[in-house]
Amino acid sequence: MKKIFLFAFILCYSFTAFGQKVKVYSSQNLSYLINTNTLEIIANKNNHNEVLSMPQNNLEVSNVLKNTDKISFTRNNKKFTFKVINNHLNISISTKKIDDKITFPQISKGVENFILPIYQGKRIPTKDKKFKSYFLSRGDEIFSENFSMAFIACEYKYFNSMIIVNNIFNNIFNFTNEKGNMQFNLTHSFPIMQKPKTISFIIYILPKNINAITNTYKKLLLKHKEFKTLEEKAKENPNVKKLYGASHFYLWGLGVICSENVKNPKGLYQAFKKDLKSKKDNIAKKIYIKLKNYDEKSEFIKNLKAKKFYSYNANVLIKGINYSLEQKDLLTYSKYSSDSQKVAKNKKVFYNRYKKYLNPLNSFGDGMSNYILNALKKNNINRAWFGVDDTNLVIDNPNVVANANKMGYLIGVYDSYHTIVKPGVKAWATVEFNNQEIYDNDTITDKNGKKIKGFKQTGRKLNPCTTLPLIKKRIDKILSNHLKLNSWFLDVDATGEFHNDYTPSRMTTQKDDMNARIAKMKYISNHYHMVLGSENGMGFSSRYIDFAQGMMRPLFGWRDKDLRKNKSSKYYLGRYYSPTGGVPAVFEKKVPLKKIYDYIYFNSKFTLPLYQLVYNNSIITTHHWTMGSLKFKGQRKNNSLMEISYNIPPLYHLDRRVWRRDKKYIIPHAVFFSKWHRILVKLPMSNFKYLSSDHTLQETDFGAKYTIITNYSNLDKIYKGEKIKKKSLIIFNNETKKQERYSPR
Repeated sequence: MKKIFLFAFILCYSFTAFGQKVKVYSSQNLSYLINTNTLEIIANKNNHNEVLSMPQNNLEVSNVLKNTDKISFTRNNKKFTFKVINNHLNISISTKKIDDKITFPQISKGVENFILPIYQGKRIPTKDKKFKSYFLSRGDEIFSENFSMAFIACEYKYFNSMIIVNNIFNNIFNFTNEKGNMQFNLTHSFPIMQKPKTISFIIYILPKNINAITNTYKKLLLKHKEFKTLEEKAKENPNVKKLYGASHFYLWGLGVICSENVKNPKGLYQAFKKDLKSKKDNIAKKIYIKLKNYDEKSEFIKNLKAKKFYSYNANVLIKGINYSLEQKDLLTYSKYSSDSQKVAKNKKVFYNRYKKYLNPLNSFGDGMSNYILNALKKNNINRAWFGVDDTNLVIDNPNVVANANKMGYLIGVYDSYHTIVKPGVKAWATVEFNNQEIYDNDTITDKNGKKIKGFKQTGRKLNPCTTLPLIKKRIDKILSNHLKLNSWFLDVDATGEFHNDYTPSRMTTQKDDMNARIAKMKYISNHYHMVLGSENGMGFSSRYIDFAQGMMRPLFGWRDKDLRKNKSSKYYLGRYYSPTGGVPAVFEKKVPLKKIYDYIYFNSKFTLPLYQLVYNNSIITTHHWTMGSLKFKGQRKNNSLMEISYNIPPLYHLDRRVWRRDKKYIIPHAVFFSKWHRILVKLPMSNFKYLSSDHTLQETDFGAKYTIITNYSNLDKIYKGEKIKKKSLIIFNNETKKQERYSPR
């Protein structure tokens, strides 16, 4: 083993405010030069110097201690320790001061590209004007919510650096313009409840190779037993294997009846109006009475007065009927009836009265229907994950849930314990807990004594440390309907959104917040035996969930009015509403991308599979549900290629109308993806590299057996004698020498 020496070229008493430097030798070809007064760190590798962290204000230091392998000192009331272990520079910064903060590292000079695990991964060229302008405009952002893994990597001219951030909590980052250079800055705060008040880093000097970065990170995870494979998860819950080869589908539509379940809309409309005028009690009158709290009641009443019949009249009628048929007090039921049984009775009574105008009862439903399940199965889509955002869809259709299970699919609900509104306030189902005590006492207080507002500034944010009883109550209630759900999706919990709660009776830290979220995940997974997913799937969650949505195509443009508010903009994503009750426009409306988002988020030259290189065989990740595979015009082929080459499931939204429109794209891609994902998901992604100077020809390897060469460009390319057509890929079996080509439709 090489001996590690630390030499100070100045005496201990000579450390002054003039900026003294200490040289740390870890081997003959690597040394670190540390300026104790400015915190500048320089690495020298094979006689090439690079600045790993830029100099800050020149401040006097004290309490300098040094021996053969480390140096420590006090600067600005903080204790700094630098120690070389196995060629790596370990750094610790601590304080005793309440609400203190430190900005470190600050990285700019000499960096050619930042290699950052911003979600899936991003190569950020420091000289690129578009990247520079975009990231400089974003201001302060939260580290744990943007960095899927806890490291910062940089490409210099002769080597790469990698800085491990050992404390992911209470960090913000930003990019600034320093003397024309794009500079990355990380600032850590030490809140009053943090104990000990310490942050630490490990700096690695690595070859100019992206895989060296991810291999180093994965080795650390394995060393600390923070890595769990999908095969290990599948031993605990065999249903996890149903994710292998599964495309992700959200199913939409009215829960009981939709317009496509009606064979004679005009006849139904006229018969319903006639029954309302009848002196006898009937199902139409009961439906009308139950519209008391229906949001669109006035439109429903106006519609019934129409003198001429149009298809629009039937649509309004059916939405109102569906609302009432979902009510659990529409009729008289057996005292032991479940909610599903009550809705089934509502549906049957309605059907028996109007069946001559309706299709068969077992064909009812829109996206959440046997129609969709059978269509997928018929077209050889044998693996799928189905999600619904409204629990009524599964409660209203237990037969569809059961059939999904029989067909080998996964099916679950989108659930959330993030936001709560006051009792009586109408918002959306997952935030209506109807509990004043929880609203008052179990919500998060900021350091100024104010309650933190919830999603979209609605209500308040719940402290995750308090939500386990809510989870048990809600899930037990849903499952009391004897639903054969085998999956669950927790919104927000894997996003890295952590809070310090300053509520006087309950001071909890961001770490407490994270641990409470993990406890939720473990409880749902273990107690209910659910295949568990969550949003984004940041690294801390990887051992506890099986899949995530939002890592590949994350949510972006949240503050862009053209995307979110300006309905006249061609970039407007659409409303979270459907006039038919089907897929809301925000999910299915195809829109073009603004050039800046196309460049930053979709350009294959800058997207890196950093997350996949670490977690490919540990957790399955895909797109955010608002950024599905077919959402953006002009991106379908690139998305399809990246889904195969990165081993990422496609994500779609379905009702009957959208299925008919998009099945020509969904079927061939989902079938090809499924074949290969079932193989590759059990292997590590072992290598990634660029094969062309313009970075549009790329290689991904899985284990030693499979290699995928992908051409994202609009030109055919030649690599090692193989012609790779534009917008296509080739999968090579390195053992059998067989190959398979794929060009997305």
